[in-house]
Amino acid sequence: MSSATICDTVIGTVIAPLPVLHKLTDRTGTGSAGGQFLSRVSRRGQILVGIIVSICSLRVPGSDSTLPSRTVSDMTENASFIMKKLLLGICVLSMGSLSRAQSAPPLASAQSFAVLGATTVTNTGASLITGNLGVSPPGVSATGFSLTNHIVVGPGGGVTTGLGVVTGTIFVGDPVSLLAHADASKAYAALLAQTCNPANNLSGQDLGGLTLAPGVYCFNSSAQLTGQLTLNGNGVYVFQIGSTLTTGSKSAVVLANGALASNVFWQVGSSSTLGTGTAFAGNLIAFTSDTVTTGVSVAGRVFALGGAVTLDTNNITVVAPTSSGGGGGGGDHDHDACHIDDDAHDKDHDGKDHDRHDKDKDHEDEND
Repeated sequence: MSSATICDTVIGTVIAPLPVLHKLTDRTGTGSAGGQFLSRVSRRGQILVGIIVSICSLRVPGSDSTLPSRTVSDMTENASFIMKKLLLGICVLSMGSLSRAQSAPPLASAQSFAVLGATTVTNTGASLITGNLGVSPPGVSATGFSLTNHIVVGPGGGVTTGLGVVTGTIFVGDPVSLLAHADASKAYAALLAQTCNPANNLSGQDLGGLTLAPGVYCFNSSAQLTGQLTLNGNGVYVFQIGSTLTTGSKSAVVLANGALASNVFWQVGSSSTLGTGTAFAGNLIAFTSDTVTTGVSVAGRVFALGGAVTLDTNNITVVAPTSSGGGGGGGDHDHDACHIDDDAHDKDHDGKDHDRHDKDKDHEDEND
């Protein structure tokens, strides 16, 4: 079986970010006894052992131990469950071992989404979302959006009225949002696996006032932006943040000399908070949740893999991929070891979309 087939089989079945991914962001070795033991070994060694340890502590659905919901789809046997976890680890490790320069991970089906939450997406005020908005199962609700938006809901899903406008489609608790969530989780893992040069470890520094060239930059724990961060030059920018990302009021990410929002990626180990009036740029993928406060604008995407996205009078515009990176180019294509060939799947998915939109039309009629 090829590495592409392995990754398609394994990661494609991961419906939510695996519990182990949170351990992978613990660069200080304080997250667990295992993490302390591994603090002296390589980062990729931590990934492998962390995955194995997590396997030993989990059981399949139906046993006397409870798994987090949405961890694995269609799993009925313990052996199958363990094998898929191991193969996921191999895929993550292969991405890290092949990485020679920063590269933009493919967002695949998540590419069209401006906002993607796991438990819910809530909005206050007249937010404008240019692109799709999704809530992945088991999340079944989006709050604060106009019911005149194009809406697709899964079983038990719903949208509560408000002033938020979405130019694309609102997907709530349905297969489209589920697939986008899985693809966003792959992108998160690919970003986490990239190598950060020790000279680019910015732990303890405020991003405000810095001017950075394309590259991979990392923080052992939290990251703060107070003021203006300038990204200077065309290329891929990857920020690996061990825990939280916080921006101060009226902070800004400024793109200069060919830098593109589509080529900027923020991998956040826990949650992000964008302070009031922040002008943010890039693809923000937080392991837990995102809080986007009043007046924030984002050129890019806001994804929460494990929790909620909270909005308040925001302007979030999805950015198109570019030939230099964005949605799957750029760098040395090091992520090709985990490239997914979805041609056949896409054809089937397109067919299902026709049926789904027919159902959606009925849903709109009911709202009328």
